[in-house]
Amino acid sequence: IDGGTTLYSKNEIRKLLQVMQLKIESLNERMADLKKGIHRWEDLLKKKKKEIAQLISEYAKPQKQQNDAQTETKKNGSEKNNKKKDTEK
Repeated sequence: IDGGTTLYSKNEIRKLLQVMQLKIESLNERMADLKKGIHRWEDLLKKKKKEIAQLISEYAKPQKQQNDAQTETKKNGSEKNNKKKDTEK
């Protein structure tokens, strides 16, 4: 392949080079698939990081605000239950 005296004919060298070229193309395709997979994982981790930051923020609120939020949630839940009961009647 280096242009000097070789054990292979020019046809054999061409075939070997074509095989090498096909393998390189195959590796490039595989790398592209891996990059897509990595990108999906990066997006997933980015979303989870935001969710965790939001939860940390919620749990960092003073206790009174948390109690008010819990009370509000309970009120909303009981109002929904009352509406369902009225609808069922």
